[in-house]
Amino acid sequence: MTREIPCDDGAVTDLRLSLSVQDETDEAILPIFLQESGELCRDIGDVLRDGTNYPDDEQARLRRLLHTLKGSADMAGVPDIGERVHDMESMLSHGAADAGVLHAAWAEVVGALGQLSAAQCGEISAAKPCAARSRMVPFASISARLQRVVRQTAKTLDKPARLELIGSAVELDRILLKKMTAPLEHLLRNAVAHGLENETARADASKEPTGEICLRLHRGRGEMVFELRDDGAGLNYAGLREKAEQRHLLEGGAAVSDAQLAQLIFVPGLSTAHGLGRVAGRGIGMDVVRSEIVALGGRIEVTSQTGKGTRFSIHLPLESDTKLAPPESGMTPALHGPA
Repeated sequence: MTREIPCDDGAVTDLRLSLSVQDETDEAILPIFLQESGELCRDIGDVLRDGTNYPDDEQARLRRLLHTLKGSADMAGVPDIGERVHDMESMLSHGAADAGVLHAAWAEVVGALGQLSAAQCGEISAAKPCAARSRMVPFASISARLQRVVRQTAKTLDKPARLELIGSAVELDRILLKKMTAPLEHLLRNAVAHGLENETARADASKEPTGEICLRLHRGRGEMVFELRDDGAGLNYAGLREKAEQRHLLEGGAAVSDAQLAQLIFVPGLSTAHGLGRVAGRGIGMDVVRSEIVALGGRIEVTSQTGKGTRFSIHLPLESDTKLAPPESGMTPALHGPA
């Protein structure tokens, strides 16, 4: 007896896999294959994502990874996946490694592995990857919420702003995403309130009237990376220095680099905002953002160029989903901090 796992549209073409798991498949090997294939998929995905023209050393590494995945698929009794991976090997071996074709073929392999994993979830109690997969959700699940944050903040401050989201299809642990939502919302509010100029200032700087904010999510080597950048005025380094000197955090006239001044935005209570408002001026928030990220085993970096904008990079270990603990303090939309 053969169990058919059809593709989403039920069709089988050259780039659509129809998986069949034979009776002779070793049910003890299949869960192991699914777990190991997850690690191989990350490594293969990293190589494919790093470029469009692959140098010899990267092609050699990619061939090794594909060969390992192909052998594992054959041992697990899923030759359809092995054949598709073999096709990718052949493209590389014959110098026909067109990036677009490779990416399309790889997308089918990943999709097929997902179908196989889903099919096994209800049948193999020992399949640990199934439990892990059930915790994974796409970043797109909070896209509308983040767009709404930018839209409402822009309306409140009368600053036209547009948010671009890249990597929405990337999946991450449900708990991790929940814990990251409030920090991301806070950073987006700050980007509109403190980063983007008003229309008059943007016109004076020969910029488009609508401010641009981009949030990109991608998997790095062993980590999940969130990159948030805006095309605003950049950090107010002079204001940060002045506030730091007033609070005796810096000696007057001390030689300090812009990179060191940028770190002051994480000091509790230090704000360059003029007065209180619904979105700015409370001098709290960025320290909480960093605390939340550190609690997840990650780090946050900031770079800024005057007149060009500010960029935040958040790096979280991929294994952090196994170490999540209840936060010591929650973040709420009421926390709005300095820039």
